[in-house]
Amino acid sequence: MSGTREKETISRQMLNVLGFRAAQMGYAFVASVLIARQLGPEGKGVLNVLFAFIATSCLAFSFGLANSLIYHGGRGNYGLGRLFSWSLFWVSALALLYLPGASFFYWVFRDSFMKGVGYPWFFAAILLFPLFLLNMVSGSLAKAAGKVSLAAAVVCAKETLYMLLLVLSLYVFGKGAGGIIISRIISDLAGFILMLYVIKEELKAQDLVPAYDPAMNRVLFGFGLKSYAGGIFQPNVNRADIFLTNYFTGPAGVGIYSVGLTLAEAALLIPSVVNFVLFPKVSSGDRAAGALYTVSSARRVFWGMAGLGVLVCAASPWFIPLAFGRAFSPALAAVLIIMPGAVLLGPGMLIGAFFEGTGRPEITMKSNILAFCLCVGLGAALLPAFGFAGAAAGLSAGYCVSALFLLYFFQKETGVRWSRLFEFRAGDFSPRAILKEAGIGAGGARTAER
Repeated sequence: MSGTREKETISRQMLNVLGFRAAQMGYAFVASVLIARQLGPEGKGVLNVLFAFIATSCLAFSFGLANSLIYHGGRGNYGLGRLFSWSLFWVSALALLYLPGASFFYWVFRDSFMKGVGYPWFFAAILLFPLFLLNMVSGSLAKAAGKVSLAAAVVCAKETLYMLLLVLSLYVFGKGAGGIIISRIISDLAGFILMLYVIKEELKAQDLVPAYDPAMNRVLFGFGLKSYAGGIFQPNVNRADIFLTNYFTGPAGVGIYSVGLTLAEAALLIPSVVNFVLFPKVSSGDRAAGALYTVSSARRVFWGMAGLGVLVCAASPWFIPLAFGRAFSPALAAVLIIMPGAVLLGPGMLIGAFFEGTGRPEITMKSNILAFCLCVGLGAALLPAFGFAGAAAGLSAGYCVSALFLLYFFQKETGVRWSRLFEFRAGDFSPRAILKEAGIGAGGARTAER
């Protein structure tokens, strides 16, 4: 594929994914409002702690396999069917290890970091673990196959189903937190089935049987563990701030803080969409082209996030009490503190994807370790005196340091000055230019997704 057609493919996929991810984020936001209205700060805080634990522990047991599957599958190092079969073996093995480990963690920390989380809810929620891994595997293989837009569509469909089940649970059957957890389990199972349909052409009957392959273990875990070590320390993934806030303030503080997180991190939709498309392309392309795509995308991401961040901060004083209720008004402090760090993190996320896609995940790992240390260290130091605002300060500082670290190494590794990632070019945001680059409109050749 020529450079122009490749660029068109990337741009069109970004536009497609943007629509799906915006809808997904919209559903998540509405769900957050409904839960806050029905359960209040404490009930919402309990659910946030519970889901943060599940997401974090799932990440801890994933060992970076998502990026490894995309990298090796996209480069054709292994057939996607063979990768799926190998992954099924490890999903089964990891599930057997996880369930007793998670139970032990709960009984040890149920009165501190897991404060307020009842055991029936917890033991229902850990059923999400194998479903998380299965969705991760199937989604990664769909991206490796070039079916990026379809993968995003499946995720959007899964969240649509979750939203419908959530409304039924809260307003029709009155099941509260238990119904919310069941809704999540059903929607994740449906998402996995749909993603299997997306990659069905890549699979044969024998690929549905788990297979152990020592040679693949060394290669896939070898790459994945480098990425894993970086990802597990990423503050907006491991949510250490949630556990610290629960430890010092209890579930009600977490509930209020989580509203601030939801609004402040809304701007991260933009880089997450770009990464959804960019990482598989960088993995399967050459380094120089990947650097150019990263610079071009980072300019748009930074200024797009900055504009969105200003709007969110300006609207939050009246929007938070209107949407969530007056009990959540103090969340404004978290929005204002986290937003600067989130805006700077946007270009950093793209640079991190560039390094991982070009086989240098250790650079992203180091930046995330720095961010994690700041998030936990500052958060623990400031939370006793400033409440959840202290956790927000630690998180924002971690974001800033992570981004600056990545900017430094991007300039060092590629020779591209970091200032180019922050240049403002009005043409970048011209609808005509974007559509033309995407191959849509007069004179634009439509590019089919591989």
